[in-house]
This record gives sequence, C-alpha cells and structure tokens, in this order.
Amino acid sequence: MSKIIFDEILKNYIFKPDTFWPDDTLFHHRNREKLVKAREMVKEFDNDALQARLKEDLEKRYEEGRKTLYVISCGSSGCHFLGEILSSLGNFDLIKEVYYPPELLRLCREGDLSEKERMMLFDLVSYFPSRGVKKNKSDIVPVNIMHLRPDTPTRFVKEMGGHHIILLMRNPFDIAYSRTFRKDDYRKEVDPRASDIAYLEKQINNVKRFYFLASKSSNAFDDVVRYEDLVNDPLSSVYDLLLVAKEKFPGVWEDRLKLTDARGFVGSGKSINFNNKKERHVNKEACDLLVKELSQLSCEMGYVLPNYLI
Repeated sequence: MSKIIFDEILKNYIFKPDTFWPDDTLFHHRNREKLVKAREMVKEFDNDALQARLKEDLEKRYEEGRKTLYVISCGSSGCHFLGEILSSLGNFDLIKEVYYPPELLRLCREGDLSEKERMMLFDLVSYFPSRGVKKNKSDIVPVNIMHLRPDTPTRFVKEMGGHHIILLMRNPFDIAYSRTFRKDDYRKEVDPRASDIAYLEKQINNVKRFYFLASKSSNAFDDVVRYEDLVNDPLSSVYDLLLVAKEKFPGVWEDRLKLTDARGFVGSGKSINFNNKKERHVNKEACDLLVKELSQLSCEMGYVLPNYLI
C-alpha cells in the first residue's frame, strides 16, 4: 500500500501542479509555473520515464545522504546574488525560490508512508527543479533561496534529513528601501496602484515580520551570513560559509580554490544579480517613516542608519 501511495503522490506532484497549488492567487500561480518549467526542462523524458528516473535518483540520494542548501532571507537581501556565487562552485545548483506545498508537508507528516518515502518526497521539492536529472547528476546540491514565511518549514527541514539552513541577513533599512524603490517591475505586478508611502509601509511590515519569524526559528539555522559581509569581502564570507557546511557538502569544500573568483561578482558586471542601480532620492516623509519604524530593530541587529537617510 505504501508504495502505491508514494508513486501516486510523486506522479501528481510532477504532472499535476494544481493538485498541490490549487488556489487562484499569485503565490500559487507562481508555484504551479515553477513545476511546469521543471517538467519542460526534462522534456526529452516521457512521463513514465521521468517518474521512474526521479524515483531512482531520490532513492540514491536518500541512500547517500544527499542534502539541500537553504538560504532563508527576506526578499531584497541578496539571496539571488549569494546563490549565483555558490552555483559557480562544485555541484551547487541554484534553483531560486522553491516552496513546500502545505498538502505535501501534511502527507510527509501524516501519510501512510515509510520514513524513507517521506524523506524522498521532501527531497523531491528541491531536487525536481534542479539540473540533476538533466545532467545525470543525482549528487547535485540544490540551493533553495525560498523566503521565510509563516508556513516555511524550517524545523521540519532539519527533521527530514538534516539539510543545511543559512539565515541571510541585511540592514532592515536597506531591505525596505530596496523593495520599495529599486524593484519597479515586481511592484507593478503585486501592487501597481499603491502610493510610495503606502507601499513602503507594506515593505516595512514585511521586514518586521521576517525578523520576528527568524527569531522564532533561530535554533533551526546552521549559519548566519550578512549581506554586507558578502559584498565587502565575498571570498572570506563564502569561505566561512563552506567551512561550516563542509561535512554536508564535502565535494564543494574540495572545490573551494575557485573562491578566488568570488570577488568578480561584486560590481564588475559579472553578476546578473548584484544591484548597481543608483540610489533614488528618498523624500522626507519616507525617511521619517523608515527611521521611526526600523531604527530600533536595526540597532538591535548592529546596523546603523544608511547615508541616504541622513
């Protein structure tokens, strides 16, 4: 019975995205699209062959104790930038933000599945959108940069195979500023009619909520990386990250000599994710709001007021 249930869940997840992401919301729509894109990436496989191959790879990954690297952050904290650097090393593979459907998590917790099957299904979420099947590399290390939400299963990630979780931090002022004034395309998509101040208030609340959730999940994180350290000294920052994680990702640790190229990702045009846009002028009303709402949080985290607010 367990095998039948596992195979059915696997089949539905791969080929019927709306089974796990059914709602008519932007978040569910994006997650359905990601599953469709993952399927298109391996279109040379027919459905039966892909299902069999994924199951084979997941079993192999389970037996070999393969892990996923999670970079948990608030949007505009530099997670794509860090993921881009990591993807230049060893068998790391940036899969961007991939989330866990609540129903799949429920099945992992409560379904009539063996422990092995639970862990394989959990691993499926990050492995499927990676290039593991495409490149015939079941040992690939997905780098999942999903953001921290109330339903992000940080503690469950540890339970389901001891994966590695990094908290990526950034000055709260810079996050709120960047989300409001430096991501015009995203803003047009999610809230095109909001005024600057109304939209800024939402971003400030997002930042506060993120660091509140992070404080509640602090014991789930294996490491903490600051965006500012990553930009100022990417070589040392990523070296320290790999040192902490070397037992889980020994292949990448052995490839650490390539870290000498890490500096090239900052300000040289090599990176497609490092933001070189000029800072926009922030009017007094926006400055006052940022200072009022985020000064205490930033101070507690050891950050200072940015120049554009002085």
